[in-house]
Amino acid sequence: MTYPPVPGPVVRAPALATTSLVLGILAVTVGLCLWFFPVLPVLAVVFGHVSLRQIHTTQLPGRGRALTGVITGYCGIGVSLVLLALALFGTFTTPSLPA
Repeated sequence: MTYPPVPGPVVRAPALATTSLVLGILAVTVGLCLWFFPVLPVLAVVFGHVSLRQIHTTQLPGRGRALTGVITGYCGIGVSLVLLALALFGTFTTPSLPA
């Protein structure tokens, strides 16, 4: 009687890579609606870099997710900075009404 082979260990992508991806996508989409909301893109970049370091040392899959999270996080930071600059420019260049 032969038994089926024992399955190997399940290799999953690090959870931080998926978290970075989700936060990066939310940073780009929700960041446009909330104007200056830099918390999501900063977290996406931090989690992405930590995940990339873990993936590099442990050779686990998930590099694409982490890299996408980092890229979208940096794009979200850029969008937030541009929107902040436009808001400040509009605030200081708007003519004041006479009292």
